[in-house]
Amino acid sequence: MMEPESNGLPVSDLRFSAESVFGELKKLEIVDANVSIGGRTISFEGDLETPEDILSAMDRFGISRAVVYHRLAVENHPTVGNGLLMEKVAGQERLIPQWVLLPDSTDEFPPSYELAIQLHEERARCVRVAPRSHGYPFTPWCCGDLFEMLASERIPVFISLDEVEWEGLHKILSDFSGLNVVLTDVGYRIGRSIYPLLRRFPNLFMEYTGFVIHWGLEELCRQVGPERFLFGSGLGRDSPGPPLTTLALAAIPVRSKQLIAGGNLLRILDLEDND
Repeated sequence: MMEPESNGLPVSDLRFSAESVFGELKKLEIVDANVSIGGRTISFEGDLETPEDILSAMDRFGISRAVVYHRLAVENHPTVGNGLLMEKVAGQERLIPQWVLLPDSTDEFPPSYELAIQLHEERARCVRVAPRSHGYPFTPWCCGDLFEMLASERIPVFISLDEVEWEGLHKILSDFSGLNVVLTDVGYRIGRSIYPLLRRFPNLFMEYTGFVIHWGLEELCRQVGPERFLFGSGLGRDSPGPPLTTLALAAIPVRSKQLIAGGNLLRILDLEDND
């Protein structure tokens, strides 16, 4: 129940328990858009490094499936991390592999048409890029061939906010309107930048792991609609608790929660018919 204060701002008298939160989440199929696996270059206590660790945590929090990339694909080299990823997810149907890519300008990756075949063979339905970590410009003149292939093959590209400037993101969204771009690992102070991009570019999606603010999810849905937002937890290095609680308690329709919990992600991965 919400009641307006004298200044017109909504406040909530909602009281909740773990049982009530999990009760709300049981109504949803939760598919995590942001999971990392494997050891980091510098390890941290509490990191989840094995498929068994990840799946156990997913079971605890009621997460049915997850998109997973290997940390060393960002922190070391994509070919190293992607190879380790495929070893770890082999036989794990609940873990959807996400390769980290480089543009083919230095021949570290095959030409785009060959890479497309590899991605389909390895069932990597989405990819991630890390231009800041890997030292290349996030621009059409550097990444254009790669992004044209991904758009043609309907393979979404994920990128952490730490890896890109707003102007670079705007340019890619403008030049590759058929490419679905998922911005991940966002913070809670991005509203004035993200809202204009979301309104202008229907090919931009946001994973809301760090956007845990009072009425934040409600305002995103009011401003743009629920179809553009994905649940992600940062599992492997972070706890799913805050973003799950935010979703469970959001004052939005159940159908909106279903879309954010997993429906939107399954749609852009072309996995809706495989449920």
